[in-house]
Amino acid sequence: MSMSYGYRMYTFEIFKERAWKQQHPLHVEHEDKPDWRYIDYLNRISASHVEQSAHGFPPRMDGTSRDQDIDNVPVFQLLSLSQNGDAIRGSFRHGRPSGHSIALPKKSLGPDAKPIDISDYSPTREYRFAFQFPDPGNTGLLSVEAVSGACPSRYLVQWARWWSQSYAEGRDEPWYNLKAFALGDAIQVQQFIERGQVIEVVLIAGAKKASRMRRTEEFRITSTLDVQGKSKALRDLKKVVAANKTDEDLAEELAKVLGRNVEEIDLDDGYVVLDTEYGRHHVSPSRIPDVFTYPIASERPDDDEFYREVKQRARKMSTEVDGSFNFS
Repeated sequence: MSMSYGYRMYTFEIFKERAWKQQHPLHVEHEDKPDWRYIDYLNRISASHVEQSAHGFPPRMDGTSRDQDIDNVPVFQLLSLSQNGDAIRGSFRHGRPSGHSIALPKKSLGPDAKPIDISDYSPTREYRFAFQFPDPGNTGLLSVEAVSGACPSRYLVQWARWWSQSYAEGRDEPWYNLKAFALGDAIQVQQFIERGQVIEVVLIAGAKKASRMRRTEEFRITSTLDVQGKSKALRDLKKVVAANKTDEDLAEELAKVLGRNVEEIDLDDGYVVLDTEYGRHHVSPSRIPDVFTYPIASERPDDDEFYREVKQRARKMSTEVDGSFNFS
């Protein structure tokens, strides 16, 4: 089985408890006490969780447990965490029950090696990661290793949120919600769009959030289009994304493809459903999929090579983030 090793890039932000819109600074200055920095905080709250296995997803933000079959959910284990300047590097294991029963030994182990029953175990892989913090700024960069297309970054992010909630219990201080957002460079985004096939376009009018959990719409229009229309929709998508325009701008362009009756409607959201090598995705300026992997090698790189590649890419992409970074 051929393997591939690389990494994915994200921006990350923090939000104070259940605040949804207002970012919390990654660095808070104080006159009468030491400054508060999320880099120090994350290092502190994570230390006690090294080599502790966690199964499935953590409890919800309100503390309620999830409905999970604990023996059949993925397992997560933080392996290491180290702070160096404006960066935190570490690694974790992740895997899931595979349905396999017996593992047979490699031939190189010789004839005396015995099969091992793994029916009650979850095979795991190790993934490395790096947080790069701005100075100053409220948005950082996160790199997470990808192995043959798998990149379980959301487990790292969600458990970091739960560690913060657990740490805050019994202490007179808030907890912080870590959020990560997929980041792809302009060339990679355009290549992703070009390689996709348009399945349909969706236009939405009157879209708004009735509450944090519920979204309302006046109506939506879905069209599969003809061959010519699909080509035009793909060109419009590329143009709007390249120009850093909004979902509303995309809806306006797509409405022209559908004709005058649609073009005259006051639309405020739209996206294109693409069939890609990664499966079907809804794509618009705000819906860039979490699939962009930067390859390194077909064999697992050592730590020096991995973090060197990550640093070089982060330095290039830091220009797309509002903040100043020190990569020394």
